[in-house]
Amino acid sequence: MNLLKCYFVLVLLTVLLWACSPTNETFSPWDAHLSTEQNIAKNAIALENNEDFSFLDKIVNDRSFVILGEEGHFDYSTTEVKIEMIDYLQEKGFHSIAVEGVSFFAAYVFSNPQYAELTKNWNIGPFYFLKENMLRKENIRGGKKHRLFFEKIQNRKIRLWGIDSHGTVFDIDVIKKILDDHYSGDEILSINWDKLKDLYFRKFIHTRISPDYHKLSIDEEYGLMRMIDTISNYTQYLMSSRGADMDLKAIMQWIRNINTSFSNVEYQNIKNESQMALSSRNRDSQMAENIGWIVKNFPEEKFIVLCANFHGAKDISQTRYPTDSLLYFTFQSMGEALHATHGDKMYSLAFTSLWHAEEKENSELEMEIANTTNNVPYAFIDFEPLRFADGYRDKEFESRIIGKKRGKWLYIFDGLYYIRYQEVDHSLSQKYSPFKEKE
Repeated sequence: MNLLKCYFVLVLLTVLLWACSPTNETFSPWDAHLSTEQNIAKNAIALENNEDFSFLDKIVNDRSFVILGEEGHFDYSTTEVKIEMIDYLQEKGFHSIAVEGVSFFAAYVFSNPQYAELTKNWNIGPFYFLKENMLRKENIRGGKKHRLFFEKIQNRKIRLWGIDSHGTVFDIDVIKKILDDHYSGDEILSINWDKLKDLYFRKFIHTRISPDYHKLSIDEEYGLMRMIDTISNYTQYLMSSRGADMDLKAIMQWIRNINTSFSNVEYQNIKNESQMALSSRNRDSQMAENIGWIVKNFPEEKFIVLCANFHGAKDISQTRYPTDSLLYFTFQSMGEALHATHGDKMYSLAFTSLWHAEEKENSELEMEIANTTNNVPYAFIDFEPLRFADGYRDKEFESRIIGKKRGKWLYIFDGLYYIRYQEVDHSLSQKYSPFKEKE
């Protein structure tokens, strides 16, 4: 009997010690007396500066790529943070950046050392405009770091990947050079390169610069794409007869992007939201495919994806488009496609702010983060441990991660980086509005 009593006492002590010991929970338990936004905000890690990113250590340890979003393009405060974060992640093995708005093929050539002389004066898309903006702010806080960041890219200390389907003025000349280098001596490739450059520029380049362009006729468009087909078929012949080196693989991926860009160009100036959504879906799917191409062909590569929050969303349909409650079911974001194919390799981090120059109304989550953290300038919330936790599970709450709206944000992103005050360069966002994200 005494042994039995001793056994029960031992069990009771074990239970009490377990109950009193620290748990392995990485989140604050749900409090039914608080709103959903207040409960989410309780989990914010307050940050006094934009240099402490130790919270990322555990998160990125087993990831191949991290998506860093932004509320809107040309958000200066977010760019500051992301440059610091890229520096930090470089130390963790993330030596590449993949950028929305930068052409897949142009960036591939730009980052290939054998083409360094050819590409030394290249300026690639809106990334160049952002660089120019940062350099103009040389004497403003952080200006030197911005300059050093772009020097790293120019000097190939950071590898630049493009994930967009856009064409550039360099494409045809480079394609010709690569194919000439592989030329087998057979009379297989017969193309009027000057005509191809003219049609290519008018279809894929000029339309992005100005809507007042000389539109190609149906016959010209057909002729353009038939020449693209000829390049495709010849490249496949070379891959079959000589082996599939990386340049030839990149040409085939360029063709995939051109086919996508064809639909994107057609609808970019159309105001019909449903048609725009379908065209944009094509673009996002292609951006996801381009990232998949990097993962497949460079399996050891660890890289950072820079894009709008909108593109990094893992399930955009879990929030509602403001003028059409079903439109987000038509759309599929880049993040959603990546989550389906590379979910265990990615982490999607959205950025938001309490005050944004282009968004005058605050939203509930951001206000609660400010209240909970005593109004610190920066904060971070990891959504992953909350997503399936009791109380948090399947909750909808208000944020302005993608415009002010309610959504099940724990399922849309993996984490949130909060900036109290968001500075925006209005002159740049207006000057280069064709590159500004349209939701």
